[in-house]
Amino acid sequence: MRELKISDMIQKLRKSKKLTQSQLAECVGVSIAAVSKWENGLSYPDITLLPSLAAIFEVSIDKLFSYNLNSDGSDIITRIKKNFEEEAKEYDSRILKLIPCYEQMINAMISVIPFDKDTSINVIDIGAGTGNVSKAIKDRFKNSKITCLDISKNMIGVAKLKLKGYSDVKYEIEDFYSYSFKEKYDVVISSLSLHHLSTDNDKKNFYKKIYDFLYDEGVFYNLDLVLGSSDIIQNLYISQWKEFMYKSISNEEIDNKLMRKYYEEDNPSKLIDQIHWLENIGFKNVDIIFKYFNYAIYGGMK
Repeated sequence: MRELKISDMIQKLRKSKKLTQSQLAECVGVSIAAVSKWENGLSYPDITLLPSLAAIFEVSIDKLFSYNLNSDGSDIITRIKKNFEEEAKEYDSRILKLIPCYEQMINAMISVIPFDKDTSINVIDIGAGTGNVSKAIKDRFKNSKITCLDISKNMIGVAKLKLKGYSDVKYEIEDFYSYSFKEKYDVVISSLSLHHLSTDNDKKNFYKKIYDFLYDEGVFYNLDLVLGSSDIIQNLYISQWKEFMYKSISNEEIDNKLMRKYYEEDNPSKLIDQIHWLENIGFKNVDIIFKYFNYAIYGGMK
């Protein structure tokens, strides 16, 4: 029995789902011509589309890879997979250069989730990115059910690849601020996302929304960029942050790109204020779990 080419594979799976080329194109967000080229062997899907195709066809990414073999014996999809994995590594290696104590902070945040490791907890990871926090939760809480929420299709694509060996993980591609929570959670967790909310009121409203969708005794923890309590402290924080980044990123990139982006796009709030907001909303046991200059983990229990 011959191996299916990638063009045959896409066509076979599309027809098994009773989808037209037009319907598949709409689902994936490409043109009908693009799907036609895939099925005629004239081009291949972009690597960022592979998780979406796998989800639509209800097969694993590995199964998608297993169909295609070149006439010379080289597996095109394996090469695509390798490129995709390298892209995931690039995201993750980059963040280690930007965020001090990143891995240590994730471990600290997961370690204070107050549930037995065998408990079946319902978790939403807001701003899941490439899935680092969700993976850490699944590794510690084997029976957890996780929703990975992120606005970036590419980030979710990387997360799907990273979490492909885990069960009870679902993905939502949407702006978290306008996201309609569909159920209650034992754990709401977020990392490096909520500082994008424009105003203090936006943050307060979102914290209240989180509180409303937590079960009693459920917890919310946020790993995020924060402001110091005064301009003097904040300037010291920025100085220390830049010193950290200078170790692996050029001065030019930090000063002309990263810091400009920080001042133009990021909207962190004072950590002290955010602690008070959580308490005023009704959270109990509010605390700062970890802090390294302008990065902190904080949260509380309903």
